[in-house]
Amino acid sequence: EDIVETVGADDSVLYLTGKGNFRFDVATIQPYKGHRDHSHRPQYYKELRQYLIDEHGAILIEGMEADDACGIDAHLCDCPYTVCTIDKDLKMIGGNFYDYKRRELSEISEEEALRFFYTQCLTGDSSDNIPGLFKLTGTRATKKRKEPILELSSRSEMAEYIAKTYLEAGATVDSLCEVATLLWIRRTPDGSELEEILGEFRSVDA
Repeated sequence: EDIVETVGADDSVLYLTGKGNFRFDVATIQPYKGHRDHSHRPQYYKELRQYLIDEHGAILIEGMEADDACGIDAHLCDCPYTVCTIDKDLKMIGGNFYDYKRRELSEISEEEALRFFYTQCLTGDSSDNIPGLFKLTGTRATKKRKEPILELSSRSEMAEYIAKTYLEAGATVDSLCEVATLLWIRRTPDGSELEEILGEFRSVDA
């Protein structure tokens, strides 16, 4: 209720991640979320989730993550929306973004959203056990490597820079495509929109 009031929403949709996730099959370099101990959940974890479903109409998402459902909803939405989460990864969706832990409301442009995604392709995501340049090649995604992305505005320019950086560091475009697929938050249920980005990566290595 506090979140809805803070962002000035008329309605809300709450998503929970359920069983299955295509990313577990995509990950070959290292197991997706493989460093997490799922045997130690918080007390009443199941009961709390069921309460959210029963009392707040939370929707259980299977085969992908709640993040993906947010991305799909945002891109199909024909009215203003705000993505509400404490997970910075969802910034790549773009639009209005509310971190309800920090109580920070911001607006993220499409260019900024893409830049966030491409920067993550360099750094990886340690919380989800997704490798970046350092895990793949020992080359750190230093400020010097990330700063050039700030000067680029188009998706194709960013994709070309990331692919060339991977190749120069001794990594393969195939490994980049895997990292990108694990990081990308879907805009369509089948994730087909990602193919254009992967195609731009592969064209650099053609």
